[in-house]
Amino acid sequence: MAGFALNLLAAGTLGLFSTVQAYPLNETGEQVPAPALANLQPSRACQASLPVFGHFEDDYVAPNATMAMSSGGGWCWFAFTLVFRDVPSDPTVSVAAPPSHGQATIQMTAGRYIVAYQPAPGFVGSDSFSVRTDGPYPHVIPVQVTVSG
Repeated sequence: MAGFALNLLAAGTLGLFSTVQAYPLNETGEQVPAPALANLQPSRACQASLPVFGHFEDDYVAPNATMAMSSGGGWCWFAFTLVFRDVPSDPTVSVAAPPSHGQATIQMTAGRYIVAYQPAPGFVGSDSFSVRTDGPYPHVIPVQVTVSG
């Protein structure tokens, strides 16, 4: 059974929004890496979430991402696409504030941004970092990470 989350948005919304997908599991329960991150060892467990965010009609929904993962040296990641007025957008995306207890990286592949995190060796607990998107509507996406033993 595939273990992934995908947020889709209704057509006709105005402004910048995202779709996100945590990487799926194959039929034997192994994590399938994103193509650009194929050389990164995945965490034993990873639950990643970035709910839909952005400017919709007269409303603004702030971004807020979470990752829950196991320790042990592996990576956890999610992928997202930015869309402006129903057209995919490719603004610059970068790590705005690095994590205190690990490392974060961003790669773009096939029109998707992949945000990945790896905890420092032996770290268990809470960490956080933020990602900045530039473009028609810049955003800072806070990412809260929980690493369990």
